[in-house]
Amino acid sequence: MIHYAFLRILFTCSLSYSVNRALGQGAFGEVYQGFYRARDNDTVEMPVAVKTLPEMSTRQAEEDFLMEAAIMSKFNHPNMVHLIGVCFDRHPRFIVLELLAGGDLKNFLREGRSKPDRPSPLIMKDLLLCARDVARGCEYMESKRFIHRDIAARNCLLSSRGPGRVVKIADFGMARDIYRSDYYRKGGKAMLPIKWMPPEAYVDGIFTAKTDVWSFGVLLWEVSIAKISILMCVYVKYLVLTGFQFGHDAISGLTES
Repeated sequence: MIHYAFLRILFTCSLSYSVNRALGQGAFGEVYQGFYRARDNDTVEMPVAVKTLPEMSTRQAEEDFLMEAAIMSKFNHPNMVHLIGVCFDRHPRFIVLELLAGGDLKNFLREGRSKPDRPSPLIMKDLLLCARDVARGCEYMESKRFIHRDIAARNCLLSSRGPGRVVKIADFGMARDIYRSDYYRKGGKAMLPIKWMPPEAYVDGIFTAKTDVWSFGVLLWEVSIAKISILMCVYVKYLVLTGFQFGHDAISGLTES
């Protein structure tokens, strides 16, 4: 059982807020863009993202939803999505987060891929900075003894799509505290991101900080294909499968393209 005392709740349901438009579907329910005022007499409204939990949700779903908020309340880092507050006094339950206008990293990279009629607008520095931001977020979580278990481009959000963008790790529905042990063993039949998981995770259900390292490696592949052509991706996959080991010259050739 999770108690509200574990949350650093920054506001309650008495705040003034409004929902503007739907942003998409989250793991538990709809995600909306909204605005809130910390006090009724405030004239400035802050845009926020509102994650909701449907009224007819199961007890387990409510516990998982509250667990996500409890985990996020422990984080304070520029590469982690910031929790503003929660409301569990009424339906629908909701979590309020900072709104990141750049959308998710997966779509950003997909839209930035090279096309037959135009080259990619992204340069290698753009991609390296995105990867660096995610790496810093992962390092911070590891220092706090947390494992995310779903590090992927789809779960990272951008502050903007222009220069100076910052990538932040989001979606902590699968994150777990491993403070009391070196690994976490997954039980139940929850859906898991198989393509981003190391063998010991999906075979034995064992998750450690190294699980996120593996997933980060897959994310690096997601980032790299925004710059590398599809034919190059196929060629690199062939080299890997045939046991080729990249040397300095080979890597230099890829980064210069």
